[in-house]
Amino acid sequence: MKTWVREATRRTHQPHFGPTLEYKVNKSLLDSALQSTFVQLDCDKETKAFIDTCTGGSLWESVGSTVLGLFYSLTDANGILGRGQMFVLSYAQVQRLLHRKQLVEVGGGSLLDIGAGDGNVTASLASLVDQVTTTEVSAPMVAHLNTRGYNSVQTCDLQHEFVQSRKPYNIISMLNVLDRADKPLTMLREIREMLDPENGLFLLAVVLPFSAFVEVGTQRIAPTEKLPMQGGLCADGASFEVAASLLLRNMLLPAGFKLRHFSRVPYLCRGDIHQPYYVLSDAIFVMEVDTNKKS
Repeated sequence: MKTWVREATRRTHQPHFGPTLEYKVNKSLLDSALQSTFVQLDCDKETKAFIDTCTGGSLWESVGSTVLGLFYSLTDANGILGRGQMFVLSYAQVQRLLHRKQLVEVGGGSLLDIGAGDGNVTASLASLVDQVTTTEVSAPMVAHLNTRGYNSVQTCDLQHEFVQSRKPYNIISMLNVLDRADKPLTMLREIREMLDPENGLFLLAVVLPFSAFVEVGTQRIAPTEKLPMQGGLCADGASFEVAASLLLRNMLLPAGFKLRHFSRVPYLCRGDIHQPYYVLSDAIFVMEVDTNKKS
């Protein structure tokens, strides 16, 4: 029997076979800045290894998730059950996108991973720095992060005393959080203020086309700050490329960042008894502070 990893690799070339692992873009639909900074990634060994472990959950996990979902958010339920692990970037992909000779050779440096989940993605970033700080709104996930040594606090407030006490940061990552934040525009401004203006990199992953909501217990509500993404929304039927271009022009550049690299990767989530894994499409932006713009 073929393994899931072989099936997933086949899907990258045969979309009719099942969920595709999309890495390519239509450059003709992209903003010129995204075209010139695009980094082509692919399904590497670490990605395939993750998919190979996705054998589908047990019946007990499925029942447990359903029951807990009546009382807890999806994130909390996954944290309690130890399921729903995510995969965004491999260690090799992080190195390719973030590698800076000075940061790697000199050592030191600090990382802030916002909404770090269970820490699986944090692990790829932590190797680049000596000090790791993470935030999470889910108490079970915070406990898990702290057991891994990732200095986590339960908050969505970037003005939290512990988070502020460790700035400036050499790397700030926010992976698949922007579209789940109550005040995303405020968060972008705060991230710029906390990032080292001389040697700092901001790694952002966003599922596109865009669809925003905030988890409050078992409810999903609209964010307080509405992002200027008209024409790039999932509800608009927007393409990945159009949504990425709007996000850059309408949000990231006005927030005081300049673009270094752009890429596209599948956002993988370990599955259940119905399907071994689930896939969304992530836009990856690597940015730095635009010192010519005032915060």
